[in-house]
Amino acid sequence: PTLKALKLPRSASYRLPDSMIPLYYQVTLQPRMYNTDPDKFVFKGSVKIHMRCHSPTNNITLHASGLILKRTSVKFFPEERSFLGDPKYTHFVKDKERQFVTFWLDKTTEHYWLQMDFKGPLRTEPVGLYYSEYMDNNVTKYMVNTQLQPIYARKVFPCFDEPATKAQFQINILRPANRISLSNMPIDNSDEHIENNGIVFQKDVYARTPTMSTYLLAFAVCDFHSQTRIFNDSITLKTWAQPRFANDTLTALHFAEDLLGDFKDFFAVKISFIKARKHHLLYNSAVNTKSTYDRMASTISRQFAHQWFAARVAPTWWTDDWVNEAVASFLARIRITKLVSPCKTDEIFVAETLHPVMELDSTDDTRPLSMQVQTPAEITNLFDDIYFKKGVSIVRMAN
Repeated sequence: PTLKALKLPRSASYRLPDSMIPLYYQVTLQPRMYNTDPDKFVFKGSVKIHMRCHSPTNNITLHASGLILKRTSVKFFPEERSFLGDPKYTHFVKDKERQFVTFWLDKTTEHYWLQMDFKGPLRTEPVGLYYSEYMDNNVTKYMVNTQLQPIYARKVFPCFDEPATKAQFQINILRPANRISLSNMPIDNSDEHIENNGIVFQKDVYARTPTMSTYLLAFAVCDFHSQTRIFNDSITLKTWAQPRFANDTLTALHFAEDLLGDFKDFFAVKISFIKARKHHLLYNSAVNTKSTYDRMASTISRQFAHQWFAARVAPTWWTDDWVNEAVASFLARIRITKLVSPCKTDEIFVAETLHPVMELDSTDDTRPLSMQVQTPAEITNLFDDIYFKKGVSIVRMAN
């Protein structure tokens, strides 16, 4: 159905107030999925946010959805101590409809640190921080993964969850010693060990990210095995998969190496952490077809392109986020055409992207590419075939 934008008075806007911007987050997460009952899988965490005010204010509004905040853990402190006395946190108020949480202080100041503890459920639905299961030698195993785009970072930790509100992130993950963790940046150290209910957790401390949007964050806890290649004697490329599928990632790894050589000169950007479902990453020439290879190549190319376009040129609001996907997909198509078969690539695009979206665009269910959206439901409904296929088709036509 066609989306209709909800027009709200300014006082009821679904946009965060613009008086405050985040500069830096320190996020610590501890998934707990070691109970025998998956319905009891949870995660705990803490966040510390350094913020700067555009104008002095005595309240701060963040996004938070489905999280239980520990009231006694909330702390505010200014960047610099004042001889007039520091502001004191008084209370917070949740707005479930807009997925807001507003913290109130007894006086105004211009620079804050905000710190708090929280917990939430590990979901099976692939949004926010969720778990999935797989069989390994007839044993059920669980892993934790993330899906934060478009507006699911707020389900993992309280944050400014809008595309234009960028900051740097330092991620810490507590995981059992027999698991690994993955995130956007390399691990600085894993020296700290914490025992909790008979389980020894190891703390992986990740390097600080570049300045980026919340939805580009990613992390996982699993027992995957990796394959490694070194690009230009300086950049480490790794693929991770379930142990029995690790060798089936070698083709993707070799393709990524070729692609990185092409993209590195084209974009001059460092690649970080890319996630893909196994049918988009695994390839075994003995059992898979050429279409499987093409799908793998397309997925990796588009994700590499997103590392530049989404990280550096994100739109201010979701209304025009289709440009992000369209340009990244088109740039990926240019590079993959160079590395695969030019004719074959164009034929696949016409058959799988252009013609289906032209058919959809001729029906009553079509919509404009740029939609004025406000509510969380309106935002998530944008991510349909119009978003993924029409935008890149128009960019291709314009080129």
